[in-house]
Amino acid sequence: VRLWYDPRSLQLVVTVVRATLNPFKPARIINPYIKMFLLPDRSEKSKRRTKTIANTCEPKWNQTFVYSPLRRSDLQTRTLEITCWDYDRFENNTFVGEVLIDLSSARMNNENEWYRMSSREESLADQL
Repeated sequence: VRLWYDPRSLQLVVTVVRATLNPFKPARIINPYIKMFLLPDRSEKSKRRTKTIANTCEPKWNQTFVYSPLRRSDLQTRTLEITCWDYDRFENNTFVGEVLIDLSSARMNNENEWYRMSSREESLADQL
């Protein structure tokens, strides 16, 4: 993930670059996509979604998304929620993992940063 904040245009620019995912199906291939929300807002206005990459555990999206207008002071109270899902045309999509990025302390230097995704259970345990 690459983050950049432009104070002139009041834009948070998020680029979802790629991922290395642990396969969890017997076939060992998934159809991953990323869904993002700028928390605490979970409305459609905040939602962003990458394209689905078929049959891979090493997807390369290179997709850029913009959240605007957003003042720098707004970043102090915002968290970027990034979730990865396995798309299934015939059944419910399967949750793969998530990362929560605290924007008050995140590096916004427009350089790639690796974040470890965790299961929801791991995230809940970390919060206890």
